[in-house]
Formats: sequence, structure tokens, C-alpha cells
Amino acid sequence: MRTAGQETPTTGGTPPRIIAKVTTAPLVPPGAPPPADQPGEPLLLSSKLTVPDPPATVVERPRLMEQLRAGTSRPVTLLAAPAGWGKTALLSSWIAAGRAPKRTSWLTVEAGDDGPKFWAYLAAALTADPPARLRAPGVTDDTFLARLATMVAALPDPVVVVLDDFHLLTDPTVPQGLEFLLRHSKNRLRLVIAARSAPALPLHRWRLTGELTELRAADLAFTEEETAELLNRHGLQVPESLVRGVHTRAEGWPAGLRLAALALRDNPSSAATVTGELPAIAEYLAAELLAPLPADLRELLRRTAVVERFCAGSADALAERTDSDRLLATVVDEACGFLVPVDNQPGWYRCHRLLGDHLYAELCRQHPDDLTELHRRASQWYAEHGWRAAAMRHALTARDWSAAATHTAELWPQLILCGHDDTLRAPLPPLPAEVVRANPLIALAYAADRLDLGDHGGAAEHLRHAEKHVAPNAGDTDKVADTVAGEVDAATVALAAGRLACAELAGDLTDMARMADDLAALCARAAEPIAAHARVIARTALGEARFALGDLIAAQATFAEAAAAAAACGFTCAQRRAHGWHALTQAVAGELTAAEATARNALTA
Repeated sequence: MRTAGQETPTTGGTPPRIIAKVTTAPLVPPGAPPPADQPGEPLLLSSKLTVPDPPATVVERPRLMEQLRAGTSRPVTLLAAPAGWGKTALLSSWIAAGRAPKRTSWLTVEAGDDGPKFWAYLAAALTADPPARLRAPGVTDDTFLARLATMVAALPDPVVVVLDDFHLLTDPTVPQGLEFLLRHSKNRLRLVIAARSAPALPLHRWRLTGELTELRAADLAFTEEETAELLNRHGLQVPESLVRGVHTRAEGWPAGLRLAALALRDNPSSAATVTGELPAIAEYLAAELLAPLPADLRELLRRTAVVERFCAGSADALAERTDSDRLLATVVDEACGFLVPVDNQPGWYRCHRLLGDHLYAELCRQHPDDLTELHRRASQWYAEHGWRAAAMRHALTARDWSAAATHTAELWPQLILCGHDDTLRAPLPPLPAEVVRANPLIALAYAADRLDLGDHGGAAEHLRHAEKHVAPNAGDTDKVADTVAGEVDAATVALAAGRLACAELAGDLTDMARMADDLAALCARAAEPIAAHARVIARTALGEARFALGDLIAAQATFAEAAAAAAACGFTCAQRRAHGWHALTQAVAGELTAAEATARNALTA
């Protein structure tokens, strides 16, 4: 170690300048006598250099502990995730379980620990001196980092230092100094950094050179098995279905699961109680995730809560802004785990389920009069960008019945056979009888919504309401069949298709086959393209009935016909569905090579 009067060692680089001066007292080597006390120099807090106790209900996570162990063979391990993703609990339990290397030190960073104060604490973490003998920042020269690097480089074995809550540092010289230490400590320093966002370190370079191990929110999320163990540690003996429901609602978020476990003690029968409106979860999200964000960003997220997923363009429309792309770029990393990129849709995001619940509830409380307008804006934006099913559902929620009727008239075949795009957070509002009288197809949209939810009774009820206001014979297929070609309107055909979908949901194979034939008969007396779409629905349903009855040869032929008919009329989602059923039928029949080829057709349709 360098002492006063010696030359500064040559390290192959110039350390970043330290804005203030720090004392060299923390650089006392192990076993040396402590320096004499100096007036005016407060002692460092030993609690910041002490590994916190893991929670009493902590779940040991061997898969992550093994990643940490492997990571300490490299210079840097980064745990970057928002609040509550279990970074501190994992690291403290890793050390408590004896899985960490023997020479592992801990430093809890707090706000204000910038510059010289940080280096004093880090030096304390790197030495064996009792913290009470170490001085807070005092006076030294700019050779401090060089001397610290030299001291670490002289250690016989690597030393691991855990830096918890690293995101609280604001001094840019700290990351620069850490990079310098890593470069000049002869591979004797291992940093394990826990932060709510990625620090200003050359992570891109370390990834390229294999010097970085990363654990993000997706890695830290609990598995279903870990969720079950956590609930068990909270004294809850719950069935597997409830565990799955809680895990799905919380999306593996550790803090959310712990808070849910506490709530389930009072109501252990339902995972539905686990929402972002649960007081404990809502308070945590508000204080730890949303409060630190700028006000305009919080408001943007609140306005987008009416949709399940959004991009910068739709966020601009909802919030009446032009800079959503800039605002979202500032939060994507910090809220990673709560703001989730949508698969296969670059630039699109969705909120974590619990955060979305919280934001929507907050919007309802604080701006209830804005909800209708926000849904209207969402409907208009989706319509302008070709997302017709989403446009229809938001029009329904905004009670814009005219727009909803227009969209439903275009979309009913897709709604019946393929469902809708899941872009709506709120349930549909009650459907007034006068609206059904004016446009019965809107009731079909509501029936399709209930079909998506598996509610056969609700779907059938909406169809019955619609039938009262269609042509008098709409519910009697035999009488409709007597009309001349072209006289069967869209509503009549659509309602027949809706009844067929209800029979399918109910699992009534006899009714399915009969109604499929009836719908096919209607197609001969309907105009195009209504007839073409309905024929696809009829053939697909008939194929499914034949498959369920065990007639695999007939089912294969029927699905092939349905897929060809769907391709001919541009009914893409129906084409995929027919190909999928055809592939399944071939696989059940033992025709695995053919099934694979058909399945590939489904993926490329």
C-alpha cells in the first residue's frame, strides 16, 4: 500500500477525479492498528456494511443462487429490476445460506452516499477493519482510487462486494471510478450490483466480452412452484388451482405475492382478491414505483390504463400528447417488469396486471368523467390503424352505439369464430334494450364477448334478445330457407352463426352438426361476402363435431375444405383455425409428418 511520500503506482490509466477529498483511513490493511481519532470525523455506520437478515418467510431459490455463484467468477453481476422484485432478499439469503464466496462483503447504498462518502464505505467493505474504526470522508488527494486498486490487486483471492440499492447514487464519478477499479485490480474485485434500473456502467462492452452476468425482472419472477412454497410459508394450505390463479395475477412479482399471501389469510378461497386495488398492493405501487416518476409520465400511464396494451402513437392519442415516445423511453428500463414489451410487436407495451389494475382504479377515482372520452379516443385510434375488433369494443365501452354497430357489421364472422383482440381492461357496459331494437347486431357483439369468457348462458341470452328484433322468422331456419336468394340479411346469418358457437361452447355435438348444416343452407340465400364467411364458420364447426365424434377421415376433409374456403375469401384467422384443427386431427390419426406440415401452414397463414 502506498504511504505518504511514495510515488503513485503506475496503473495503465488515470483514475477519474474525485470532486471532494476522502480520508485514506479506510485503507488500513487487515490487522494493522486503527488510526487515531480525528476531531470532526463522524464514524461510518456499521449497519450499512452488515448483511440484512432475510425475511422470515423467504423462499430459497437454488436456481438463482447458482446463477449468482457462477456470476462471481466474472467481474460484474447485475440485478436490475423495479421495487419489490426480491433483489435484496435473494442476495441476503444467498449469503445466509453459505452459497456466496467466503470473502463477500456488503454495502447498502443510501441517498446522499455520493462521491467521497461512497468511497469511504467501499474501502471499509474491502478491508477487515471493524467499521467503528473507519472514518467518514476527510482529506486526501486524487491518487485515492489508484491506491485502492493497488490494495485490491494485492489480495491473494478475489473479493466480492455486494452494492445494494445502487440506483440511489447520483454522482457520475462513482460508476467511472468503479470501472477504473475493475480494470486495475487484476481480476481480484467482483461486484454484485442490485439496482432498480441499469447503472451508467459499460454494460454493453461487458456483455460482449462475457464479463457480465445479468438478472432482470423476468429472471427474478417467482415460478409457480416458488409461489406455492411462499404461500405455504405464510401458513396457507391452498389448492393448486388457487396457487396458479395467484401466480398468474401477480405475474411472479415477489412483493405482490407476499402482499397477496397476507390478504389470502383473510379470504383464502379466491385468487380474484389479488388485484392492484388491494390496499397493501396499491400503496406499495403508489409509493415505490409511481411516486418517483415525473408527474407527466404518471399521468400518461394513467391515461393508457383503459387499454391492455399501447404504443407511443396510441398513448399520444389517449393523453393528447405528441411526445409519448420520449416519455416511454425514459421509463422502459426503470419500470422493466411492470412495463412489459409485447411479444412480436416492437414498440408495444402492456402494464403488469397489478399495475394496470391500480392505474385503472386510480383513473376511475380521480377522473371518472374522462373514462368515456378515453374509450372513444381509443376506438378512433384503433379504427384508423386497422384494429377493427379493438375499435368496436372501445366504442361499445364508450357507448358510441353508432360506431359500434358499424364495426360489428364488418366483424361478426371474426367475432364468432376467432374472438376479439384483448385490448380492453374494463368490462362492457350494460346493453340498453333500445340499442338492441335499433341494431340487433350489437347484441351479437356482446354475445361474442360472453363466448370469449366461456359464459354460454350469457351469450345465449344476448342472442335471444337480438332475435326478437331481427326478421320475424330469424329464429326459424326452416322458414328462412324458403326465402329467395339474397333475401337473408347479415343479421339473420350472423345470429345463426352465433347460435352455432353457443352449441359448440356447450359441447352439444348433435346440435353443432345440425346447426352447421342449417347455417350452410342459409348461405345459399345470402349475399356475398356474408355467405362466404358463414360457409367457413359452418364447415369448421362441422369438422369439429366430426372430430369429437371420432370420424377422423371426414373431419380431415372438412377442415381442408374450410381452410381453402377461408383462404379464398381472406378470412385469415379462420384459415389458421381450420389448419390447426386439421393438424390435430392428422396427429390423432397417427399422420405425424402430415400434421407437422399442416401446422406450419397454420403458422404462415
